[in-house]
Amino acid sequence: LRDPMNSFLTRVAGAVLAGSLLTSASALGIDTVTSSADTDGGDGIVSSAVGGVLTIDGTAFGTAKPKVFLLDEATGKKYVLKVTDFTDLQITAEIKKAVLGALTLNVQPKGADPFTFESVVIEAPDITGLFDELFDLEIDEATPGLPFYIAGEYFGSKKGKLRIGGKKAKVITWAMTGILLEMPKKLANGLWDILLDNKVGTDADEQITMFGSDVKIGNATLNLFIDGVKLKLKFTPGVPAGGHIVIVGVSATNPSKNMSMVVPFDVVNDTAPATFTNDATLLLTYTETGKVSGFQIPPVATWIASGVGVGTVQVDVNASSGGQVAGTVDAMLDLQFSTFETEKPPTVHLTGDFVFDA
Repeated sequence: LRDPMNSFLTRVAGAVLAGSLLTSASALGIDTVTSSADTDGGDGIVSSAVGGVLTIDGTAFGTAKPKVFLLDEATGKKYVLKVTDFTDLQITAEIKKAVLGALTLNVQPKGADPFTFESVVIEAPDITGLFDELFDLEIDEATPGLPFYIAGEYFGSKKGKLRIGGKKAKVITWAMTGILLEMPKKLANGLWDILLDNKVGTDADEQITMFGSDVKIGNATLNLFIDGVKLKLKFTPGVPAGGHIVIVGVSATNPSKNMSMVVPFDVVNDTAPATFTNDATLLLTYTETGKVSGFQIPPVATWIASGVGVGTVQVDVNASSGGQVAGTVDAMLDLQFSTFETEKPPTVHLTGDFVFDA
């Protein structure tokens, strides 16, 4: 006869053994993933970039080299990593190609189905600061050809492209968290956008000021808009442009010139004289070219209506090196009644840009 107690113990032992096998099976695969490019490993997100090395810890990776790849679930495209070292418990692999966003990590032991890990996030490059060549001082300006560092994260290990003010910048060294480059030589003075493109993503949020350049910005021009509608006018420096605006160069033989912007008209009806409320203002933000030392940020000149029909904003121009002054115009012009019977015209938004040969 079968002993009931032995049968019970056998069943218990079998259940325990089965439970231990289930536990072991569920523990197989990827446990943790870290990235050499991740500067904030404590946020629970595995962030990386092309050139970043992933360290993958787990179990049952096998004794033969496994296949490691990132999968874009949206497109189904695979990005194979270069396995640089592996054991049954740990793999190191370098990201060679990828796209921005959250990708599923796959580790496929030889002859087995892949283990997956969600997810590895490929980040866009992020500039965090600009520094001098010695990396001692943070800077916001440079002279033509000056070497300086761009610091940040997720730049990638492959050299990308850098443009400042639309001009290509010479890259000396490129690394994941820092780039040594030279300020473009053929760039005019002014505050310019920096565009960093690592072929996976871009960062265009930073700017730097060029000073000490004698490169001209362009041909003399004037573009004006009222409430977004471009005005049709023929521009000649020093000559009223269609009754709308005038930029005047004063004392043509004097290297120290000045520029005046005058609004002596009713911009709605194109009549003169106009009278403005006392709080009507025009902001003129400008940059001067030429060998000007110590230039910091594009200055702003403010014109305030006097209420008598004519307002002038004047800018000093150092033209000893044959430079230019260029910038933008922004004005909210609130016109007054000319008579009690005249309906008050609306406030108009005058905007524009200009280049003036000093």
